[in-house]
Amino acid sequence: MPYLGNSVELDVEMIPSIPGANQNVTVNLASYTTDINAATITWMINGKKISSGVGLKKFNFTTGNLGEETILQIKVVSREGETSDYTYNIKPVEVDLVWQAESLVPPF
Repeated sequence: MPYLGNSVELDVEMIPSIPGANQNVTVNLASYTTDINAATITWMINGKKISSGVGLKKFNFTTGNLGEETILQIKVVSREGETSDYTYNIKPVEVDLVWQAESLVPPF
């Protein structure tokens, strides 16, 4: 999920890409415009700072229950002093599809 419009462009990879309820999620960051290993990265979940440090480009968290929104915020400050903020809203939902055909199966 590349995000444009910030001074530090990031490629954010979320595994799994569509997380379910109460599921462990791994987020990996990559950047081709700045040295991400020298950048200060802050990870926040629902407004609470979880982790911060230089080169912390991998983060793990667990999503909430069905219908419960988890807000992931990433703040990146490059070595050059450029700052970028990224926000991802994750709300697991479940859909049950029931299909019944108006058909007949022959007995033979």
